[in-house]
This record gives sequence, C-alpha cells and structure tokens, in this order.
Amino acid sequence: MASSTLIQKPEVLAPAGNLHKLQVAVRYGADAVYMAGPQFGLRQGADNLTHAELEQAVRFCHSYGAKAYVVLNGFLFQKELQALPDFVQFLSELRVDAVIASDLGVVSTVLEHSSIPVHISTQASVFNAQHTAFWAEMGAKRVILARETSISDAAKIKEISGLEVELFVHGSMCMAFSGRCTISNFTAGRDSNRGGCEHSCRLPYQLNDSADARTYFSSKDLNGLTLVPELVEHGIDSLKIEGRMKSALYVASTVLAYQSACKSALANGTFEDPHFLLDGFSHRPYTAKPLLGLLDADTAHFQEQGREPTRFALAGHVLEQAGDRVLCQAKVALHADSRVEALGFAGDIIPLDWDGVTDVLGRPVQKVQPNQMFTVRQSQLQALMVLRLSDATRV
Repeated sequence: MASSTLIQKPEVLAPAGNLHKLQVAVRYGADAVYMAGPQFGLRQGADNLTHAELEQAVRFCHSYGAKAYVVLNGFLFQKELQALPDFVQFLSELRVDAVIASDLGVVSTVLEHSSIPVHISTQASVFNAQHTAFWAEMGAKRVILARETSISDAAKIKEISGLEVELFVHGSMCMAFSGRCTISNFTAGRDSNRGGCEHSCRLPYQLNDSADARTYFSSKDLNGLTLVPELVEHGIDSLKIEGRMKSALYVASTVLAYQSACKSALANGTFEDPHFLLDGFSHRPYTAKPLLGLLDADTAHFQEQGREPTRFALAGHVLEQAGDRVLCQAKVALHADSRVEALGFAGDIIPLDWDGVTDVLGRPVQKVQPNQMFTVRQSQLQALMVLRLSDATRV
C-alpha cells in the first residue's frame, strides 16, 4: 500500500431511514448520510422524513461536519416530474450536499433548477467508464456503481472518467442487476423500481412437489470489512452502507466498524472487530465476493432459514441527561439479569449498571417493559447512544 500521506480516507456513508437513525449515524462518526423525503424515493417502507425533519436533519449533519444527501432515485411519470422543481428548490434552500438520482429526467431537472451536486444512483446500473462518461457530460459529480462492480473495475472507472466513485460495502444485495428487478411486479403487483419492493426474492420457493422449499433467489449479505485496505488503496471515494430500513443498532455498529477499518488501513494496520460489531444484529450469511468480481452460486443463500444467529439485539436508546441521571427508553423487555451495554461513540463498551435503574419517578425497578422509559446514574452515557442486549440474556 502507498503511504497514507498520499491516500485519502474514503467517506463512510450511512443510511438514515428516519431522523433518529440519522442522528445516531452522525454521532457514531458517519462522514455522510443519505435520507429520503416524503416523495421521489424508493423506500416506501421506511419512515422517511417530512419537510420539517429534512430541515432539522441537514442542520444536525452540518453541525457535526457531516454531509447530507437526499435520495431522489425513483423513476417518475410526467405528472410526478412536474412536482419536482419545487422540491428541488426546497432542498437547495436547505443547502443539502447532494441528491442521489437515477432517472435522466430527474437529473436534468435538478441541474436545471439548482446547483446541488448530483450523485448517480446504483439504480442507473452503471458498470463501465463509457456509461460514467455520459453522466459526467450531463454534469454529475459522482456515480454510485452497480453493486456487482468490483473494486478494481471501480478504480479504473474513476481513473478514466474523472468522476468520484461510490461502492456499496455492506448490507443486503439484490439477486438481479441493480435497477433491473421486476419480481415484486409479478408476485405482488408492486413495482420495485418505484418504491414498492416486496422482497419476494427472500421467500422460499419449491421447484417441484418432491423438493424442499429453499431461498433460491436470496443473496447473501455483503460484508466488505476485510477489503477496506483494498478500497482505500484503490482510491474509492465513498463506502456506502445499505439499510435505511434497518435498526439504529445496525447503523451504529456498521459505522463504527467501517470508520475503524478505514483508520487502521491508513495506518497500514489491520482492523479487528473485538466487540462483534458486524455480528451484533440480524443478518444473512456474509460474502465479500461481489467486491472481488466473483458472482457465483456461493453468493446465493440456498437455505430454508434466512438469518444467522445473532449475538445481540437492540435493547434501547439513551434519550437525554436528566439532572444527575440519564434517561433511557427500552425497546424490548429488560430485567435485572439482562446483560445490557451501551455502544460508546468511540467504540467503547459501557455495561449498564442495573443497581441504579429506576422508573421516571425515581423508584427502583427490577424490570422494564418495551417502550418504557427508565433512568440510570451513569454519567458516561450520552444522548443517542445505542443500548444492546446480549442474546444469552434475552427475556
């Protein structure tokens, strides 16, 4: 690897399915986040953000030196496109750092009505430098390459085109080429390219009457953590984490892991995952093969069950300081024997001291219910920290 003085640290780009997850991502060190407003995006199942929340989100990001990207990656009909200029003007006034788009009409509208930088979405299925050159001529600043693109190809595309390149490095993968799936249209009458993906590819199917139903179309999850040194060395500009519909624990854990790996790579070191950050939430079996250009049967998950055993579950959130106590909210039932710990913003682990747990009236409790608020006397805990529960001590 070249000297770290000659290599730029890549951006770690985190998903933000709602305002809370955005704030979590930023506090755990994301360099940038991507979010969607109430329309024009492809994740109808996510909470997404209202206009007021978008304003708050951009302000929060910028206060911590993080960038805010807004997703406009839907494919729009003419009537929908006519409503876009007003929204673009709104985003321009918010000073968002970029929009993510795939529809040529959307891209041209954004460029015509604002000076907001445009990042071309993975939904545009950009695989090569010639395609990238087209978007460069259009005025795009960055391409988010198709998820099937290898690290080496991405580096060549960047060198030839001169555009920034972004690669997905972690999360769910699609069984189809990016932006080319119509399974949900057939199985559920919902268009995955217009925000209606039903994830029908994740379901088990039976090939014949004698065969067991298996998940023939379900891809393993991408995990590029061990390849971060190669990503850094090849000059990939942005490492994108998938998952706007995933939990705050997922967001915090993945951001911590990839930021730590980037820093280790720049110091010519190897990052270990001592706190099981990437095994601390629900996921399918991992693979790194797409980043190596190896798309084969091993990247599919031919199993009856689609998830790996997990070490942790989301236990709750730290809400705020309340005098000499810290106010938290449980997401699952917790009791005195539960092994609960907070993920610190620097990656440290802070065990929860149950001896000091009380309800909001200050009464000691031995158990809290889902969504119940409780307090602890632990000054190390800060607002927006994520609490996780050891799988072995779940209620």
